[in-house]
Amino acid sequence: MKRCRVFIRSLLLLVLAGCAAPQPGAPQSGVEAFVSRQLAAAGRLEQQGQLHQALVHLRTAAYFRADDSALTQRMRQLRQTIAQRVAAALQEGKRSLAQNDSKRANLAFLRVLALEPNQPLALSQLRRMETRRVIARQAQKSDAENEARVLLQTGVTDDVLQQLQALLDAEKYQTLLQRAQRYPRGDGHPQFKAIKIAALRQLAALAERNGQTEQAVEYLLQAQSLAGDTKEITGQLMLLKTKLSDRWVAEGVRLIGRDPDTAVQKLQQAVQYNPDNVLAQKHLQRAMKLQANLQKLRQRSAN
Repeated sequence: MKRCRVFIRSLLLLVLAGCAAPQPGAPQSGVEAFVSRQLAAAGRLEQQGQLHQALVHLRTAAYFRADDSALTQRMRQLRQTIAQRVAAALQEGKRSLAQNDSKRANLAFLRVLALEPNQPLALSQLRRMETRRVIARQAQKSDAENEARVLLQTGVTDDVLQQLQALLDAEKYQTLLQRAQRYPRGDGHPQFKAIKIAALRQLAALAERNGQTEQAVEYLLQAQSLAGDTKEITGQLMLLKTKLSDRWVAEGVRLIGRDPDTAVQKLQQAVQYNPDNVLAQKHLQRAMKLQANLQKLRQRSAN
């Protein structure tokens, strides 16, 4: 019991000592000295233009001085300054990209990250620019020996590529594809294949605008066979096939009562274009039942 009283008395003395105001000229406590160092470091960094690092030191100091209104106001002003400079640097980066000035854009986005390290737009743009640089460096590694090998395998020369590119730029897509047929092994050349894919996709877009959705699907299927299962082409195909499937469903439903045989054909096409079309499957079953009943009636009439 006596030990307990001594412990409580010692604890109270410590609490009172901590609450007592420091005397003028007395040395700072460990915490106050630490906070002073944080504020001094923040001031130096702010003068040097390292605003994010300065804000980090101010936040650390504010953790121990939560009720310091002057410190809170200083942090608010610094955040505003950072936000303004981030916005300006982002605008400069976008403007530089639009002007194909990748070096200046790179510096602008790096300035953004210096102010706001996790800024998503700056990170995204820098990743894209780095990807482009990597691709460009890889392309430059193609030496004369590799070009000679491709030429030997495909028969596609630089003159051929220039001719095809000129046809693509002139929007003469059918002529381009006819010219490309002269080089059966040309698809082994990356640039040759890329030009063909671009032409096929343009033809698909024209066909779709003219209401020739099935033809557009055919062109995209050819492009997909060259490009592989790319997300962009696959997405376009899915949209067009869904559109066609819905069209054939409407045609089939319209004909079920009058011509079950033709209705079955239309609805089968709808399911072929979009196997997940539940409405097409439902009406197809209905049309096939009507068709079966009609065939039975025909057989009875014939007998």
